[in-house]
Amino acid sequence: MKKSVFIKWILSFLIILGILVIGFFLVYSGVVRSVWLKHESSVIAQKVEAFRVKNGTLPESLDEIGVPETLEGPIFYKRESSSSFILWFGEGLGDSQIYNSITKTWRREG
Repeated sequence: MKKSVFIKWILSFLIILGILVIGFFLVYSGVVRSVWLKHESSVIAQKVEAFRVKNGTLPESLDEIGVPETLEGPIFYKRESSSSFILWFGEGLGDSQIYNSITKTWRREG
């Protein structure tokens, strides 16, 4: 085998290995899950706001907007007043991402 072909093969192998390691890290570090849950939460927030516009108040639970609500989550809703709510999900033991409907921002707790 020529030296240049061998070097190309080794470089290709290292690049593929690097991509797999980075992918594994992203999936198992929770980054991908957090991004997905933030996206799902923004869809839920839009549904909650549409409910508020239509009914003049926020829903008592996500069930009222057609989103099944369970004790296991993964996304949780709390109506804080007739015009404000929070959504949150856990990222790990004691760590949460929390969406505030008034500021329309996320904060991390834990």
